[in-house]
Amino acid sequence: GLGEGAGGFIDLSGTFARIGAVSVDLSTDSGVAGTFVIDPFNLVVGATSTTGADDDFSLSAVNSIFSLGADVLLQADNSITLVNGAVIDSTNGGGVAGSITLESRLITLEDGSTINAGTGANAGDVTLTAVGNSGQSAAIQIGQGTGTQPIVSGKTLTFSASSTSDGIALLASTPTANATLSFNSATLTAEQGMF
Repeated sequence: GLGEGAGGFIDLSGTFARIGAVSVDLSTDSGVAGTFVIDPFNLVVGATSTTGADDDFSLSAVNSIFSLGADVLLQADNSITLVNGAVIDSTNGGGVAGSITLESRLITLEDGSTINAGTGANAGDVTLTAVGNSGQSAAIQIGQGTGTQPIVSGKTLTFSASSTSDGIALLASTPTANATLSFNSATLTAEQGMF
């Protein structure tokens, strides 16, 4: 916003979302930039929209996300995929960059994708969190190792995958829970640390 106020908040959600191209400006003259949230069932960045069965599938597709310093929060119940050429960029032309957070059960950064929260003192944080519940697997896959390496840059890079077993399985059989982090190829740049 104008003056000293903080930037706004935009949340695009629903059981079914189709997003072609998005341009948002949540910056502010001198306050903290706002936050941009997308949270469908499946989210693909850098691809065209596809539709599956209405009862179990929804997909959002957007070519790239440039937030001009605003935080970007992508949440999907099932999966988030950045395909070749997809870009999520929270830099602000030398100003303070926003943080970039991806939260889903399955997160994939394909070869040629980019997450850019900047470098240097004004960089934002990058956090990828995969969580599987009730015996679901959770996974973060960075790159396929066959093409241009994915690029992830920010102040602090955090990658976390966890899974819990099904409570009923504890009583009936051997509980199972899978959580994996897979780095097949990538260029990772962290100004302060990587976890």
